[in-house]
Amino acid sequence: MSFSQRMGIKPIRDAIQLEDIDDSLRSALWDCLHVCIWSKFENRVDFRTVKHSNLKELVYQLWHRFFHLPIDSSPSLMREAIGYVRKHGFTPVFTD
Repeated sequence: MSFSQRMGIKPIRDAIQLEDIDDSLRSALWDCLHVCIWSKFENRVDFRTVKHSNLKELVYQLWHRFFHLPIDSSPSLMREAIGYVRKHGFTPVFTD
């Protein structure tokens, strides 16, 4: 907690975010995925595709368990898979 939060000048962020996540947490989670997962992508057969890569199982599990979509509908190119995860998992949802 910062000094300004302790003094009541700046509001304290919610410790547990149940319904939604704020932009700061969303950005931190995406950065973690980028540094720890996406940057480790390797494919010795075809450098762009999900198939035969070290992240194939992760992409398939995301499609099946998180997005609730058929695995065979997952993108074949890794940049498309990462783009889909970014768009549908890490873009803020604006509600009225």
